[in-house]
Amino acid sequence: MRGMLTVSRGIDFFTEILGNIALWIVAVTVLVGAWNTFGRFFGRFVGTNLTSNLFIELQWYLFSITYFLAAGYVLKYNGHVRVDVLYDGFSPKRKAWVNLLGTTFLLFPFCALITFFAWGWLVQSWSILEGSPDPSGLPRYPIKTMVVIGMAFLAMQGLSEWIKSLAIITGHLEPPKEVKVVEEVAAAIVVPSIVQEVLAKADPLSGTDASSNGNGDGATAVPETNGNNAEVHATDTIPVTSTAPDAVTKEGN
Repeated sequence: MRGMLTVSRGIDFFTEILGNIALWIVAVTVLVGAWNTFGRFFGRFVGTNLTSNLFIELQWYLFSITYFLAAGYVLKYNGHVRVDVLYDGFSPKRKAWVNLLGTTFLLFPFCALITFFAWGWLVQSWSILEGSPDPSGLPRYPIKTMVVIGMAFLAMQGLSEWIKSLAIITGHLEPPKEVKVVEEVAAAIVVPSIVQEVLAKADPLSGTDASSNGNGDGATAVPETNGNNAEVHATDTIPVTSTAPDAVTKEGN
């Protein structure tokens, strides 16, 4: 199992490199897209075309490359869409079983199926050095090659996840900790004082203005109930804190 985990760590390291490359490609894609927009708009005023089919096709080529390079990276960080109605409540070992079986019977066959159907199409494209049907466009065979390469990268990271799931099931690897941001954290985000004053003035139960409570500490009036008594005490205040609680770290049972 140690040897398998070493292989898994090597794959993870390589996937991190691919993810970083994809990150920079996204930045280049944005710049190319901005240039295409700029060229189309301002080219009319200068009387010449500032962009071309080359740049337009380059934009979606870069987008495709980003997708195929980052697919394994997203899998590594469990970022793919998951229907977790039941999965979220499972124990770490049960989650590992789901991941192991899902990788074996869904991910690997998916990668193999895409590669199988794309292979003949790819070979034909290379045999004729397929080009773009548009003038000054980019050749098609390099970008079609990324389909097979992308599936290989995804399957490779799937192997890493399969090894880690097996290690968790057999007790050779500690389950990863799950970090979740609870709703209370979002509710505790500090609201600017001017917004608090507006809300206090608009609240019919407050009975007083937060800015005129006489304390000068920015306290906000809040309603309070005592047992079955629904009487509102507008003078009871709580101070507005300037910090939000830390996110709660929850380790799966």
